[in-house]
Amino acid sequence: MYSNPHPRLLHESSGALFSCRYLGDPSITIIPTSAIMQIVSMNPHDVDGEQRFFMFEQPENDVTNLGGFLVDEDDMQDAEDDEEVGGESQE
Repeated sequence: MYSNPHPRLLHESSGALFSCRYLGDPSITIIPTSAIMQIVSMNPHDVDGEQRFFMFEQPENDVTNLGGFLVDEDDMQDAEDDEEVGGESQE
């Protein structure tokens, strides 16, 4: 979907800025979900007047962490308290 990173920008950023060109819809490839190892976003930015996209990778955004979410017990109690008004449950 995207080109290789711009070599000068990649070098000048010490390997931190992956600035790529969008190659268009014909480059879309279907892969099995089991092959997905990381989720990133490609955000638009201009380089020398050229529309490019840079990769943003959020630390610890590994797909192995997508199995659910954590709920703080205090938050659950607050939610239950919000549902009760005057000793009765709201419906």
